Amino acid sequence: EICSNLGPVAQELVQTGFLQAEKDLEDLGEALDLLPAPELKALAKSFHLGSSGTQKQQIVEGLLRLSKQKSIFSLAAAESNIGTIILRRAKQLAGSCVRLSRGPRAVFSRILLLFSLTDTMDEEEMAAGGQNQLFTILLVNSGRLAFPDYTVQRVARVFQDRE
Repeated sequence: EICSNLGPVAQELVQTGFLQAEKDLEDLGEALDLLPAPELKALAKSFHLGSSGTQKQQIVEGLLRLSKQKSIFSLAAAESNIGTIILRRAKQLAGSCVRLSRGPRAVFSRILLLFSLTDTMDEEEMAAGGQNQLFTILLVNSGRLAFPDYTVQRVARVFQDRE
């Protein structure tokens, strides 16, 4: 509904710092989590980890263990870490991708927290991007869930101005 080609829109959001692109991805665990199981299996096979397991999590754990080993065949210091090579290949397999930057994500989570009247967001909920709270908003907007009416009596201003 926004537009037929989201590439330029995503690129603009990356330039403004709202989104992060794949070039900002430096954590091997996060990169491996992006890949579907067949691509993970192919990646593991290219590093001769055929017996690392059949479940996605087992393959990820095997690749993470391998990444901590040092290679004796590379001469360059930057290339001596197998983890760097695995990360580069995982990024190539993942292709172009973006994610919400941590700062804007934290602000969005706080706004959701204010709306949904919950006292905390546990780590699992934060990892899911606030999906339960978004579902609560959907229920309220559709009229299936109603919170009681209340009057706000502000003693002090929360923000200095609208900006």
